[in-house]
Amino acid sequence: LVGVWHDDNGSPHIVGISRYHLRRETGVAEIALVVGESWHRRGIGTRLMQRLIHIARERGVKQLVGFVLAENEPMLTLLQRLGFKIQSSSEEDTVVASILLDE
Repeated sequence: LVGVWHDDNGSPHIVGISRYHLRRETGVAEIALVVGESWHRRGIGTRLMQRLIHIARERGVKQLVGFVLAENEPMLTLLQRLGFKIQSSSEEDTVVASILLDE
């Protein structure tokens, strides 16, 4: 998914991207989210993730999983607000955010 902003001239600019990569054999998808730095804290990441979760559910994805730097508090807060559970990982500086979709 792509978040687009149109400037005063109507030219489109990509301000954020969210996606998932599905492992069909397990039904688990790894997520990614990137929002341009000047667009942080404007709700774009939240909207992109809400839409991604909705699409994943519609397509029968069982679980979404993301690997997040432990110091990335804004991302962790966003994911927790959307229902993701945060757990430690085998990597010292990374945590795992996951949400079950088939419940």
